[in-house]
Amino acid sequence: MMLIQIAWRNVWRNKGRSFVVMMAMIVGIVSTIFLMAFSWGMYEYRIDEAIQKESSHLQVHHEKFKEAFEPKYTIADHQQLASKLRSDKRVESVSERVVTMGMAQSSRSSLGVRIIGVDPAQEDATTHLSESLTQGEYFTGTKAVPVVVGEKFAEKLKLGLKKKPVLQFQNIHGEIVPVKVKIVGLYKTNNSLFDQMNLFIPRDKLQELLGLGNEVNEMAILLHDSKDVEAVKADVEGETTALVETWKEATPELALAIDSFDKSMAVLVAIIFLAVAFGIINTMLMAVLERVREIGMLMAVGMNKARVFTMFMLETIFLSLAGAPIGIGLGWALVAWTNKVGINLSMYGEGLSQMGFSNMVYPSLPTEQYVILTIEILVIVLISSLVPARRSLKLNPATAIRKI
Repeated sequence: MMLIQIAWRNVWRNKGRSFVVMMAMIVGIVSTIFLMAFSWGMYEYRIDEAIQKESSHLQVHHEKFKEAFEPKYTIADHQQLASKLRSDKRVESVSERVVTMGMAQSSRSSLGVRIIGVDPAQEDATTHLSESLTQGEYFTGTKAVPVVVGEKFAEKLKLGLKKKPVLQFQNIHGEIVPVKVKIVGLYKTNNSLFDQMNLFIPRDKLQELLGLGNEVNEMAILLHDSKDVEAVKADVEGETTALVETWKEATPELALAIDSFDKSMAVLVAIIFLAVAFGIINTMLMAVLERVREIGMLMAVGMNKARVFTMFMLETIFLSLAGAPIGIGLGWALVAWTNKVGINLSMYGEGLSQMGFSNMVYPSLPTEQYVILTIEILVIVLISSLVPARRSLKLNPATAIRKI
């Protein structure tokens, strides 16, 4: 008990030095929490956006479809599978699609595109496509073949509403099929590459042009809860021989982008923690060197090296316990405030949209991450305290007591 009292009083003998250590720790913790929350907020929004508007939680394809993207590779018994999925309480909606690669041409330009044939009602229930419309109508308002395209697609081909580009693609017999379509709606998501590449037309019309009958190439499955992804995937795999993929497997480029972003954030956090650790070590080493004579006297009157070692360990821990809660509290408050108001990154909007990220970021951090962070801080503090405490053990009492 006496050793604890001595260590606590020693902490506040040099208030300036103690406050420097505390401020370094507070700034480091706040920076770490904010960087983690910023990263978490960015990719959490991107994942939700990708699931809701692009890939859904699960996708089903013929096992060879994703190798060649040929429309002849269809899903066997898709109607029976879709019926079972729609009766599953974990499933929110299912969209059965026909997908083919083709070329879109206007009088000014041409562009390679992914042509997706959808049932308007199914697709809207799954990806809420109609909510992404910025102009026009949702597959209505024309007797011609209607098409809904992204704003980026329209910009590339210099087209607008009611314009009639020509689509060309191969049917299942390998014949080139040209079809003139009419743009009835423009949509916009946070992913400009998706908007440029994907256009939507009625499924029955595309099935007719491809010669598919009632067959489909893709099923997008949206769940009520992301936690059920693996369980539902296992159940679907038991019902079909087709390839079943989660959103991570269906969009590996997104998973790679998020993983790379996470790793870069982890490196930054590690650098900040190292800076804090070296700050603690440097300051406590100075404390040891300044108190060489005092340590020598303590050893001379009977304090053994183990108790001296423990005293410096306690001093470092007390400093950390004084600074860490303040840092965690300020970090939590900063995250809560920025989560409410958001961070506007519109100046980087073009680059962010290329990767599918939003211009607005709302930092957030789950409670368990604060717990993990607290444990990490305690570990770093304990490791940092070992260096100055070990330095104190090397002092010779007879020499140290004569130190001026």
